[in-house]
Amino acid sequence: MDSLCERSKKKNADYCYDHVEEQDNYFFKVMIGDFRERITIPDAFVKHFVGKLARSIKLESRNGRTFDAQITNNYNKLVIQSGWNAFASAHDLKVGDFLLFKYNGISQLEVLIFDPSGCEKVQSCLVINNTGQEPIDISSSFYDVPINSPQSERSNQVNKIVNISSSRSPPEASGYFSQSEYDLEAHCDFVPPYILPSGILLTDVQTKKLDKRVQAIQSKTPIYGCIMTKSSIYAKPPNLYLSRKYAEIYLPFDNGMVILERHGKNWEVRCRAASYKRRKFTKGWKQFARDNSLKVGDFCLFELLKKKQYTMIVHIVRKK
Repeated sequence: MDSLCERSKKKNADYCYDHVEEQDNYFFKVMIGDFRERITIPDAFVKHFVGKLARSIKLESRNGRTFDAQITNNYNKLVIQSGWNAFASAHDLKVGDFLLFKYNGISQLEVLIFDPSGCEKVQSCLVINNTGQEPIDISSSFYDVPINSPQSERSNQVNKIVNISSSRSPPEASGYFSQSEYDLEAHCDFVPPYILPSGILLTDVQTKKLDKRVQAIQSKTPIYGCIMTKSSIYAKPPNLYLSRKYAEIYLPFDNGMVILERHGKNWEVRCRAASYKRRKFTKGWKQFARDNSLKVGDFCLFELLKKKQYTMIVHIVRKK
């Protein structure tokens, strides 16, 4: 009798364990906001699949059609972005639609689509053609699609993509998101390849082109990128602000000197604490900007050298 009870308990325990494990494979999303551009994967779901969630995945709808997509890290959140628009368009996703995702363990998400009434959408089963996302040409200038500063495009912010971090994986990446890249308990463990000030608006095309340029630099520390504004060129005196997100980690001082290096020449620039825990380049920045013919709209990438404390190589992308 005791043996039978023990077997029964073990069977129930195994069932509960399997049931809990299967529950971890699901998450749902309601289509709101910029759902046609990207969707965010819930943190609790990501936590269960650290080291297993591939960067490249396939989305499979009820009719069996599959769509290639990419998972990227956007401001310490994992999002499905590149390739998602093709899926959303093919299935005519609308505001209020309810999507149930199931991860099958082989880099594939099965998707069930429901309308606001709670019924499965019939048209989601009738997709007969999928051309996927068109390849993006990243061989031309980064500025083929204009980068807009917050001041010049505030009225269009709703229709733009705000992208703070990058989808590029480090050279040693295995193709999966590891614990060191995405730690739900301490987001600071994630080291993005570059950091942009909050408010810079990039499209998918621009992001891919920036990824390519940053990858070519092969920096061991995150690149800091920013657009030259009127205040950074023409103010009296001109100064350049560096975001808190970057400054607190990589320029952890209130007042010091930074060496800017370009084409073998060096410029000593004063770096001071600024409002909102930012840093700003002051004395010496005007000379650097003048000597390098910086213009409003130019995009500067600052590469901090590990071997030389507070020395930054500056890469300049000219605005056409």
